Amino acid sequence: AWNFGPAQERDAVRVDQICRWASEAWPGRFEWRLEADRVGALESGLLMLDPSKAMRDFDWAPQLNARQAVATTFDWYARVLAGEDPRSVCNEHLSRWLSE
Repeated sequence: AWNFGPAQERDAVRVDQICRWASEAWPGRFEWRLEADRVGALESGLLMLDPSKAMRDFDWAPQLNARQAVATTFDWYARVLAGEDPRSVCNEHLSRWLSE
């Protein structure tokens, strides 16, 4: 399996920041709240995608920063759930980012 995402060393962000961006990208459809940890963290303190395998195996480099990746992901979900063809939305996103 390969992960594709923003480069870790330059674009690490906290989960709460991603949730804020997701709320902006999908108003009224994405809700979240921060709760105090009452029993001890069950998750790692740091969760990150590691795109290094894709970078190495495919000579690929990330084109989007974390905020752009979140906005593009939620755009895809909103449009597909509204009935658009998933492949067409992917092709549009790819065309947009590859041309820049």
